[in-house]
Amino acid sequence: MVPNLAFKFSYTMVHLFHRKKDGVWFMMDSVHHGEPDLHLKMEKLKRNAIKLGEANLATLLVLPTNEISCRNMIIGQKPGRLTPKKVRRYLDQISKESTSDSSYDWFFEDGKLHFAVIPSKTMEKAIEFSEKHGFKPSLAIGIPQSKEYGKTAIFKVISSKNVDLSDLKQSPSEFEMEAVKLPKSTSRDSQTIY
Repeated sequence: MVPNLAFKFSYTMVHLFHRKKDGVWFMMDSVHHGEPDLHLKMEKLKRNAIKLGEANLATLLVLPTNEISCRNMIIGQKPGRLTPKKVRRYLDQISKESTSDSSYDWFFEDGKLHFAVIPSKTMEKAIEFSEKHGFKPSLAIGIPQSKEYGKTAIFKVISSKNVDLSDLKQSPSEFEMEAVKLPKSTSRDSQTIY
């Protein structure tokens, strides 16, 4: 099962979302990376998440879209067995920069290998931020805004406990998080981010 809490990271902010039983994501609040009382605000968010029934604080990390690059490579209809090592060699062939410091996801379709690539440092910072504030990252994903990669990119499974990936690749829209505003009675601080 994918967690019901999610951090969506942008260049300047982190947005905490909660998913209701009907599948709709609500934004609980947003914090700026350099906010003076960041630790206090994160403590409040943690308490609110627990009040919503998310005591385990398992969290999905949605990495910044603008840091995901997409590429593809034609390798033919019968590529043979695609091992992780072989896939990495293909990625190295088409990348202008070194991919040794990158995390990536891939799929094969219609004779092409499709890649979504993000700097590992970006992902590690998101994990570190979440853990530092008491949340438990389970999965780091990205929603590439490219026709070359029309699926949810799974960059890292951090904790496989209760994480079911079976439908994740087929339904990226589930994680689009169009920032549905919380009812005023629930949170004075909620805001729409799109």
